[in-house]
Amino acid sequence: MTIQEMGALGEMIGGIAVVISLIYVGLQVRQNSNSVRASSQIALRQLGTEITSQLAAPDMARIYIQGLKDLSPLPAEDRVRFHSLMFSLFGIYEAYYFQGYFGVIPQEFLPRYDQALFHLRQPGVKQWWDSGGRDQFSDKFVENLEQVQEKPAA
Repeated sequence: MTIQEMGALGEMIGGIAVVISLIYVGLQVRQNSNSVRASSQIALRQLGTEITSQLAAPDMARIYIQGLKDLSPLPAEDRVRFHSLMFSLFGIYEAYYFQGYFGVIPQEFLPRYDQALFHLRQPGVKQWWDSGGRDQFSDKFVENLEQVQEKPAA
């Protein structure tokens, strides 16, 4: 075997090694992406659980129920609690929206807007939303949510 043949063989082996390395890196990236997706989903679910568990407190349940109907009877401190609850809930809805928008969570795993629309269609939540609640969120999320809300409820 000549030096040229050995050099060609070395280049071929090197090329095969590069391809194998790229395949390995691709598999590692895919595995990492799946881990990130799973972690994102778990974190959002945990946040949702923490927020909804707040409603187990009698005062928060009363504030939530009244707030859905109408904010005006709520005293100022209860309005602050209601605002905090809605801010947290809609923050989760926004996080889910962007997880899907950026492809972190595949669309089929995203919750639909049913919960956000349920809340937004309640008179008290609508008051909160129109009096500045929407200003707490990104324009893209607000625009999308309001566009979906305009469609008739199924």
